[in-house]
Amino acid sequence: MARKVLKIIFNVHNRRSTTAAQKSIEMVESLKKCAPNNEYEILCTSDKNKLIIKKELLNGISIIQFPDLLWGRLRQGIDLYNSFLRICYLLKNSNFTILHSIDARPVIFFSSIFAKFFLKKHLVLAWWDFSGKGGISEQRFGKLYSKTFGLIEYNLDAILRKVSDANLVVSLGMFEKIMKMNPKALNYWIRVGASQSDVSLDFNFSNLEKFNYIFYCGALSKSEEKFIIDTADYIKNKNIKLVVAGTDIPNNTPHLTNFGFVKDFNDILSLIRYARFCILPFKNNTHNNLRWPSKMSDYCRLGKMVVSTPLDQINKIDEKFYLLSSHHSVKDFGNTLINAFQFSNKEIEQFEKQSLLFFENELSNDKISLRINNIYKKLA
Repeated sequence: MARKVLKIIFNVHNRRSTTAAQKSIEMVESLKKCAPNNEYEILCTSDKNKLIIKKELLNGISIIQFPDLLWGRLRQGIDLYNSFLRICYLLKNSNFTILHSIDARPVIFFSSIFAKFFLKKHLVLAWWDFSGKGGISEQRFGKLYSKTFGLIEYNLDAILRKVSDANLVVSLGMFEKIMKMNPKALNYWIRVGASQSDVSLDFNFSNLEKFNYIFYCGALSKSEEKFIIDTADYIKNKNIKLVVAGTDIPNNTPHLTNFGFVKDFNDILSLIRYARFCILPFKNNTHNNLRWPSKMSDYCRLGKMVVSTPLDQINKIDEKFYLLSSHHSVKDFGNTLINAFQFSNKEIEQFEKQSLLFFENELSNDKISLRINNIYKKLA
């Protein structure tokens, strides 16, 4: 008996050039490797197009880039024209089996609802960020946004969680929430995998010495930016170079090196690879304990020791590749960095072995794709 061929559409709001979109593409490539008979498409947002849909074929996977009337960093999945075109595309190409949507921005919400209730398709929802009280809207964009547009996003998010056929969440806290919201669905705890991009072989950062700096990459809230600036000032006399990328921290901030928004993600991986260790300077709050820091996956893929503020969800990981400060204070976190920087190479290697072990057990796309394909088979 021939196996049923499934057609799965990945529905992401991110722009084509972003790391988030690239990770989705890499996951789909891994899914196709795991189940080569299935067909896969990815819907994402174009970087620049405002009117025309662009189609791309990459390693046998169709990538459909939808135009957006907004521009730059405002292309965050809120444009109704983008939403309308996605619905039209799904209607015209309705021979798919499963819509796999990530998060619940308006472009995702409207197209997912249409696929679920009008086209009668199975809906898989990946919950990468928490949008409720204390969640990403409030942490990234402030309380004013969270009480206006963020409140709309939260309500759309909650509706989608209750009607999805399967939910993939990235933390234990999220899993507990989804079991209360939609206990009849297939609910699974699956962390976001690491980027599979190659590490740049050329280390073209002339002001840095390999394995003689500590590194953080990714977005931060305003209070977290201040925290890392104050930490850099605290450790300034300890001959420790603190390096950041991907943040809104001003480039002229004293006592730290800021590469800003690095276009080539291979360079980011190179900065991770050659750091003495990497850091997570996050507050121990609802948002940070319900999400999975995506850069943690990249840190572990490259076998890095991680020094973090005291996050509850990290403290529960069995593989001890991390050090946690006792408190979320500049003094305590700074002292933890100073102590860790003095570890011998042999001591750091022990942490790095555990980091690679955690990656192999939890974060490799090969293992994640096996679990997801099994979910697809259960639905279909």
